[in-house]
Amino acid sequence: MTLKEIAQACSTSPATVSRVLNNYTKNFSVNPELRQRILDYVKQSGYEPNMLFKTLRTNVNTPISCLFSTPDIRFSYGTTMSIIETMIPILQEKGYQYNFSFAPDPNRSFYQKPFWKTSALVLPDVLSDKQLLPLGKPTCPLLVLNGSSSHQLDIINNDEYENTKLLINCLYEYGHRRILYVDTPFARMHYSVSERLNSFRKLCGEFGISASTVIYSEEVIQQILTLRATAILTYGQEWAQKLLYQAWRKQVSIPEQLSMVSFDDGENAAYSIPPLTSLRPDHQEMGKHAAKLLMDRIEKRNEFGMPRTFRFVGKLILRESVAKCPSIKNQRK
Repeated sequence: MTLKEIAQACSTSPATVSRVLNNYTKNFSVNPELRQRILDYVKQSGYEPNMLFKTLRTNVNTPISCLFSTPDIRFSYGTTMSIIETMIPILQEKGYQYNFSFAPDPNRSFYQKPFWKTSALVLPDVLSDKQLLPLGKPTCPLLVLNGSSSHQLDIINNDEYENTKLLINCLYEYGHRRILYVDTPFARMHYSVSERLNSFRKLCGEFGISASTVIYSEEVIQQILTLRATAILTYGQEWAQKLLYQAWRKQVSIPEQLSMVSFDDGENAAYSIPPLTSLRPDHQEMGKHAAKLLMDRIEKRNEFGMPRTFRFVGKLILRESVAKCPSIKNQRK
C-alpha cells in the first residue's frame, strides 16, 4: 500500500498523509477529524512505512544494519543466526529498527557499505580484515559476531579454550588418555578452526596426555583405529555424524569401543545413534550481550569500556556417545 492509496481512501492528499504519519506539524495543521480518519485507516490496513526511504529522506539515523558477506543467509554459520535471533527482539523492544543487507557478488566475500544511514553495523562471520575494506573508515559502531579482526572492534565469540576444556575434561574423567582430535578438512579461515586445534594441543599438555590430530576424510575411522585412540573430539557436529556413520560401516561400537564428543550442539545431536555428547554454545547470553553492547555504543554510555572481544563459555550436554575407557572396564573385570 502507498501513501497515494491511503490519501484516496481518506479523501485527502499524499502530502497530508505523510505529515500525519510523520507527526510533522511545523507550519502545517490538520483537521483533528481528518487526522484521526487517516490514523484509523492506516491501523486497519496494516500499512508499514518503508524505513529505508524514510531514513534516506529524513536523515533519521536509527536502523541497525546486519551486513552479510554472502548473497544468501543460508551460507551463514548456525551460531551467528542464533545470536541474531536473540538480539532482534531486544533491540526492537527498545525502539531500534533492524535490517539485513547481502553482498551481491558471491565470489568476493566483502562486506558492502549500505547506501542508507545506520546507527550501527553488525558484521557476521568475519574471516579477515580484507573483507572490511569496502566499509572504509567507520562512522558508526561496528560489532563482529562469531568472527575475528585485528582492528579494535567489539567482537562476540565463543570461548574456544574453555569449551575445549569442558570436552576434554569429560573424556578424561571417563578414564580416556588416548584422545584424538578430528579436524575439519576445510581451509583454516574461521577463527574457531585454529583456536579449537590450538586449545586442544595446549590442554592435552596440561592434562598430561598426547595431542594427536587427524584431518577428516572418508577413511578417517581406519586412521583412528590404527592410532589406537579410545576417544575422539571432532571440530563440529557435521564431522561427528559422518564419523558415526563410518564407525557403523566398520562395525566399531560407539561408545563401547570408541567414545565421541563434539563442538556445536546442533538440533540433530540428540537424534544421532547413539545421541552425541557435545558442547552447546550459549547463544542466548551472547545475543543478549550483543544487543546491550550495541545500544551502549549507539547511545555513547561507554559502560563496556574500549572495544574488545567478549568470549562466552557454553554448556556440556552429556549423552550416550561417551563411556568408560575400555582398558578401565577390562581392569575391573
